[in-house]
Amino acid sequence: RQDSGGNGTYRGGLGQIIQFSVRTDKPYRFPTMFDRLNYPASGLDGGGFGAKAEVLLNNEIPLEPKRMYTLNPEDTVTLKLPGAGGYGDPVKREPKRVLDDVLNGYISQEAARKEYGVVVEFTSNGWEIVEDETESGVDEG
Repeated sequence: RQDSGGNGTYRGGLGQIIQFSVRTDKPYRFPTMFDRLNYPASGLDGGGFGAKAEVLLNNEIPLEPKRMYTLNPEDTVTLKLPGAGGYGDPVKREPKRVLDDVLNGYISQEAARKEYGVVVEFTSNGWEIVEDETESGVDEG
């Protein structure tokens, strides 16, 4: 789940997306016994919050936590699991690691720029860090 881990010198772990339906011809009961739908995981020592979880019915209707729902046979449930909080100042994350996060799909180009101060662009040589537009909070010494 891209951009779900909290930003930080050490990025928080990513949530995942799970989608399912039930093979039945009758309505069924579905309990939403999930946490982190209202309160995201907090970061530590300057790290950012992880993304909140979401539970969606048919990809559009949010389901409330700690409730019991009766769903129809054709319904699909999507679980967007929460991300973990980050640790440490995001600007201190090494730009190469931020580039790797973009390449691996962990964070978006926009998050690289906005959350980490690292500008990443696709060039004729592939994905690269735009050095003169990137903030460097990394202590080289």
